[in-house]
Amino acid sequence: MKPVRVGLIGCGEIAAKDTLPAIQASGRLKVVAAMDVNLDLARDLAEKGGAAFWTDRAETLAARPDVEAVIVSTPHHLHVPMGLLAARHGKHVLVEKPIATTGADARRLIAACKRKGVILSVLYIRRFEPVARKTAELIRKGVLGRTTGFSLISMGEKKESYWTSGFTGRVVTDWRTRKATSGGGFLMMNFSHNIDLIQSLLGVEPASVYAQYDTFRTPVEVEDYVSVTARYRCGAIGTFLGSTVCPGALRVPDHIFGTHGTIVMDNPLRVFTRKKIRGLKPDEWNEFPLPSARASRADFLTQFAKAVRGQAAPPATGEEALVSLRVIEAAYRSQEERKPIALARGARRS
Repeated sequence: MKPVRVGLIGCGEIAAKDTLPAIQASGRLKVVAAMDVNLDLARDLAEKGGAAFWTDRAETLAARPDVEAVIVSTPHHLHVPMGLLAARHGKHVLVEKPIATTGADARRLIAACKRKGVILSVLYIRRFEPVARKTAELIRKGVLGRTTGFSLISMGEKKESYWTSGFTGRVVTDWRTRKATSGGGFLMMNFSHNIDLIQSLLGVEPASVYAQYDTFRTPVEVEDYVSVTARYRCGAIGTFLGSTVCPGALRVPDHIFGTHGTIVMDNPLRVFTRKKIRGLKPDEWNEFPLPSARASRADFLTQFAKAVRGQAAPPATGEEALVSLRVIEAAYRSQEERKPIALARGARRS
């Protein structure tokens, strides 16, 4: 397959640390242009990616005839403006998560890409991790019976410098600290991955959300601790619990529960089931060693490239990303209104 020629808008930490290495590992995409308001960052990424061009204008990049798709790795509030720009020029669009900071903006981008007939995907890579793929396989086989719930816990401690310099210090900025530019804190920045993962595994929309959150220690406008309870249309009740201010917290693997079994999403993955299923021992724990998750972003990009070439379905579509964003918006609204928030039926699975 001929590599898909891509332009990079936003050349900061995530683009340099994760996306460019994944592009190179995939082999199905080729960087031909790069853009950032900091020309040094754009030039650095262009040179590392083998691109011959960089610019300080997104319009110039999007208009280039040799760019087939645009990867947007900007602060959250710029995802939609840059995506709309790319779509207007007939380019396929791949944005970092979240799709947008508001559902209204997300719907604008989805509609624009549909009008122009271009693909829109959002980089929710957890669904491409080996543990997620194995879990999906086991759920399809029926090990859980009816899904009753889940527990996704992510407790840790981020240095205060993260909020202005990220993990690498490649860019110094305050966009993560402000609600207007980030859309939110831990829930929007990190837990959106977990919310998308559950959405992809359960295959149904959430029906209601109740949340509480706070900012305990970090000098920012957004939350550093959050607890969300969500009920899905299949009846499952799940918990998302996460924080960036928990010293010494140990990693807790994700759990999914059902009427006939339990899956522990760890490595090795562990599954207990009372059902008789080929390859599994009933009424005892079964273990499945898994490969590393390091290739998940490259795998995502490979499927995106195949989708551009008409050889696969797009990964993590805009409609699917909107479902996750609706959960997040409902969670923030839940605390503001001090009540559970019911969600109308919205985005469909593609």
